Amino acid sequence: MNPLLHSMSPLGTNIRYLKGTPDFGLWYPKDSGFELIAYTDSDHAGCKLNRKSTSEACQFLGEKLVSWSSRKQNCVSLSTAEVEYVAAACCCSQVLWMKTQLADFGYTMQRIPIYCDSKSAIQITANPVQQSRTKHMDIR
Repeated sequence: MNPLLHSMSPLGTNIRYLKGTPDFGLWYPKDSGFELIAYTDSDHAGCKLNRKSTSEACQFLGEKLVSWSSRKQNCVSLSTAEVEYVAAACCCSQVLWMKTQLADFGYTMQRIPIYCDSKSAIQITANPVQQSRTKHMDIR
């Protein structure tokens, strides 16, 4: 028996799923849009046990959802602006990874919009100078 296909192996489960669903996938017609767009949001201190926040993000390639995440942040934030800034930074790292993957296939993208609903977080990202009230975010 192939050890990769053992029933307890997550890889084996994935391979069996792929083998059983050869017609599933994302379809990108030639004339459809192929721009990468990202959205990010978060809650402030949503976990009642440790007051950590949750970051949510999704990325679309054209009109197709290709990636999404919902993760508890590993730090306790002091404000909603900080929570949204941390969520936007995580989303940005995913977008940069996707950009390099698409570049391997010959698609280069100069500007990739990341939509965030916090004006404060947008202003923090737009200002490269760390202010006294945001210096602690640099060490997280």
